[in-house]
Amino acid sequence: MPLENIVKSLATNTQTFQQETGASIQNLKNQISLLASSVYKIESNKGRLPSQAKINPKKNISAMILRSGKEVQIKLVPNKGKRN
Repeated sequence: MPLENIVKSLATNTQTFQQETGASIQNLKNQISLLASSVYKIESNKGRLPSQAKINPKKNISAMILRSGKEVQIKLVPNKGKRN
């Protein structure tokens, strides 16, 4: 293979590598931007209650843990009558 063809091949490969690297860097910038937005949203809502309450999948509770860490047991009383 002549030297001229080797240099052309090297130049082409280098240019392709640079383009791929540029695209990868842009992709990383986009991901970092999304991550920064997510962190900002989390930090700005710190200390607030969520707008949507989470439903307990068991649909009943038998204990609550207070902010102080104290656990309070709850006695469940069956509802004898239906309310409309």
